[in-house]
Amino acid sequence: MPARFSPALLLALCACQTALPGDIYFDAHGQAADAPVKGGYYRKILKAHARQQYTVQDFYSDGRAYGTSKRLTHQQLETFRPQP
Repeated sequence: MPARFSPALLLALCACQTALPGDIYFDAHGQAADAPVKGGYYRKILKAHARQQYTVQDFYSDGRAYGTSKRLTHQQLETFRPQP
């Protein structure tokens, strides 16, 4: 007999299989940009999780890591606040 999975588990597995959004760019003040900005930042999405959550890593425009990876909701992906 085939194994049965709960609908919630199947939905979570499907959500994690979706394509990841591309890099998200920000200017030096944390405003979203359409393309890389010199002196700005970018956010790389490393992994998608259930319930529209993502593990992300932020970088300076020159490629150096800005902080450590973190988990964000879909609504938080395009919000960036640079720290002095």
